[in-house]
This record gives sequence, C-alpha cells and structure tokens, in this order.
Amino acid sequence: MDPNDSNIVYLTSDVSGVYKSIDGGDTWKPKCTGLESLDVASVAVDPSNSNNVWASTGLGLYKSEDAGDSWTMNNSSIRNFSLVGLQAISISQDGQTILCVSCLAYDYQNNYLYAGTSGANVWKISVE
Repeated sequence: MDPNDSNIVYLTSDVSGVYKSIDGGDTWKPKCTGLESLDVASVAVDPSNSNNVWASTGLGLYKSEDAGDSWTMNNSSIRNFSLVGLQAISISQDGQTILCVSCLAYDYQNNYLYAGTSGANVWKISVE
C-alpha cells in the first residue's frame, strides 16, 4: 500500500508480476513494463516519494520512478548469477535507505557470494 494514499495498493504474483489498484482494490491493472521476470515477491513504496516503488523479483531488484508504470533493474551486477533468494523490501521513512532486501546470488565460476541487504548496495564476498 502507498503510505501516502490508502487507495493505492500493489499486489504481487510469482507468475504474473505486479498489479496496481488506485481505488482501494476494487479494480486492478497489470504494471509489468520493464520487468524481465514476472516472479515478483514483494513491492515497497518510498514513504517520502510515492513515485519511487521497488520490486523484488526472481532476477533481482527493480525500481520504478513513475509509480509502477515502468521498471528498471537496480542491481544488474547480480543478474547473471544463480539467485538464492530475494524476498522482502522495506524502506525507511525518509526514503533514503532500503532497510531489508534479502538477496543472495552465487557466482559458481568465481566462488563469490553477492549479498544485498541495505541501501541498494551489493556486497561481493569470497567463499574460498
């Protein structure tokens, strides 16, 4: 739900992407332009700017700057790896920090684990 407008609600699906309602859930429209994966686990709306919406998918973290009308991948550095999980997003009240993105990807060729948990940053960890 948009924290600034309770009539705006987002719904995610692991097979059909993101849906948005602007009338409190009475009607829904798909909002998947730019998503390379329709396996969407969660959506979070930036409390300080409702146009900024984040979505976690089976391929990575996506951001919309137009309230869900279009999406771009935010962490392209993990897209060619095996994803272990990308499940939840929470944004701080000031909109400056993504508080809880559980994202893991493993690079089998080079033995690195990529983990992203805060502020849309990705950490590269050697597992040798």
